[in-house]
Amino acid sequence: MYGINYKSVIAAGAVLAVGALSLGTAHAALPDPWYHNVVNYDGAAPGDFSYDDATGVMTVTGCGADIWGTSDSFYFAYTSQDPYEDFDYFMKINDFDGDADGWMKAGIMVRETQYELYDDVGNVNGYYSGGGDRYFCVQTQRKTSPSNNKWITQWRPEEGLAVDDTISKRFGTATWPQWLRARRVGNMFHALVSADGENWENIYSVDGDDPSWGGMPMGSISGYPLAVGVFVTSHNADSNDSTLKAQDFQRFPQTPVELVNGIQGGEISAGTSRRMVRSLHKELSSLATLSATKLKWLSSPTVVPIPWK
Repeated sequence: MYGINYKSVIAAGAVLAVGALSLGTAHAALPDPWYHNVVNYDGAAPGDFSYDDATGVMTVTGCGADIWGTSDSFYFAYTSQDPYEDFDYFMKINDFDGDADGWMKAGIMVRETQYELYDDVGNVNGYYSGGGDRYFCVQTQRKTSPSNNKWITQWRPEEGLAVDDTISKRFGTATWPQWLRARRVGNMFHALVSADGENWENIYSVDGDDPSWGGMPMGSISGYPLAVGVFVTSHNADSNDSTLKAQDFQRFPQTPVELVNGIQGGEISAGTSRRMVRSLHKELSSLATLSATKLKWLSSPTVVPIPWK
């Protein structure tokens, strides 16, 4: 048995279908390709990654001193992402604990890369990212006795720039389980969080066209793919006692729609909304066909809840 809810909007002429996915015994597969490796760490307590095919739960063991200041050190499990295209990734975090440090951190990171990594037979098995490379992330801290209990987003708009409180924002109080989400629309990067996987709060949005990025939005420096995935830092270079349990890391549902009826009641102008009826069809692992929901026209890409009828 499974259930699915979709909340849909039309924003700036484009259809964005967003929602929460609950599949009972089914689960989302990892993106393809999928890589994992340390970033800027060569100590005696490296991180690790494993994935349970039966449950869909990933286990990421962290390492490294932090993601802060001028250089980062952590474990990273990720997919490659076109450096210029929009994206929207989310995941559910079931648990994050350990005794490495009260400031150990985990979340979704979007990070620039410099070149490809290869295995012993010449296949690409990841991408190199330096400790001072540019990034954007949304994160949480450990479940038990954290040094901070708020969700955080932070970013580095310039290589080697010291990340501090001026380029870091905190929001709310983290709940368990929790859902994190990182979204790109044009050169705007959005950090979102949720306590139920359905209702999302935007922590903060970062404009990649802001002068602080030096006229080079995220992904435009090397031409190599962005790395988008799950990071864990122990906040302690001598410990890897920081373990994340998460699942369903995937693209947020983006569903094409067929418009059935036109706008009723006039033209759209800023600050107004119009209801319209549409049909939605999406095969989900050959499990279901969805139909008959509603849309709203919006003057901005804000996601709003629309009841499932």
